[in-house]
Amino acid sequence: MRILLIEPAKSPVSMAGEDVFLFEPLALEYLAAGVNADHEVKILDQRIDDRVEQTLEEFQPTWSALRATPFTPTG
Repeated sequence: MRILLIEPAKSPVSMAGEDVFLFEPLALEYLAAGVNADHEVKILDQRIDDRVEQTLEEFQPTWSALRATPFTPTG
C-alpha cells in the first residue's frame, strides 16, 4: 500500500511562533514510523511544497490522509 500523509498549509494567522520557526510535522512522522515496513509512506508538507496534484499523480497513493488540528484554517 502507498500512503500519502499531508500537512496542510499554514494559516495566515500565526500561532505558536510559526512566522519565525517552521516546526516538523511530528504527528505525521510518528504515524509514518508506525506503518508496517511493507508499505510505502510519503509526507507532503504543504507549508513548503504545495504540489498536491503533482504528488498525487507521481506517487499514486492507495490511501491518503490530511492532518487537521484546531489551528487548521477553514477558509
